[in-house]
Amino acid sequence: MTNILKAPLLHFALLGALLFVLYAWLNPNSMERDDQIIISKGETQHIINIYENKWKRQPTEKVLKALLDDYVLTQIYYLEGVKLGFDKNDNQIKRRVRQKMEMVSSNIFSALDVKDEALQAYLNDHPQKYVKDTVYSFRQIYVDETKHGSDLKAYLETIKRELRESDIALSDPVMMEDRYENASSFSVNREFGKGFAKQLDGLTVGQWSEVLKSGLGFHFVKLEKKVVSKKVTLDEVRDAVLKDYLHEKRKDMMEKQRQQMLKMYDVVIETNSTTPKADI
Repeated sequence: MTNILKAPLLHFALLGALLFVLYAWLNPNSMERDDQIIISKGETQHIINIYENKWKRQPTEKVLKALLDDYVLTQIYYLEGVKLGFDKNDNQIKRRVRQKMEMVSSNIFSALDVKDEALQAYLNDHPQKYVKDTVYSFRQIYVDETKHGSDLKAYLETIKRELRESDIALSDPVMMEDRYENASSFSVNREFGKGFAKQLDGLTVGQWSEVLKSGLGFHFVKLEKKVVSKKVTLDEVRDAVLKDYLHEKRKDMMEKQRQQMLKMYDVVIETNSTTPKADI
């Protein structure tokens, strides 16, 4: 028995056991089994939710078992792949990890409580983004210049006289409305061509215009109503301002984070005479 206690191999075994116990005490998480996969209730419910969203019905027991088996196999393949080093130098995995880190950072920022003072300051700095568009209500008579040839000038005078005398004239066929109600300047320019809304701004409400030119031809317009664009209050556009504010601040934060991350590492790029230098 004494000889056994003096044996060097036993000393190494006892020392190894002592170190193992000490390491386990200092690192309690390390004692978890590496051959055990635990699927939490939350993970199971997440798998069910994905199935329900896709197929619009709850999975049967058989289907759920197949889903869980597939999930477990994915976990196993991942763990075994990591053991074999398959996660090393894999650009897809690197990009995915980067995406997750950026997403976490972005979500943290989105959860911040933004004060009204910050939103009002943003609105004051970007008023043009939230000004309500001028809207117009008007009637229009269209004249196709290609249809009347050399008689165009006389025909325009005829239309002008008819509108002045009877408020009615015949419009040439065209894929446009005869009357527009509360059309924004944006939609007017989209329909008639760039700059047409500005021509409407010079008209007198209730009177037929002189001939106006668009990208489609000639028009006579009777402006019935115009509501001029105006500045808005924060209460009117709070949701839009908050969305834009968070988007801009998130973008600034992500750029600062990228620059900070780059400063954490000493980047060495080996080059040769034909390799362009990276701007980092």
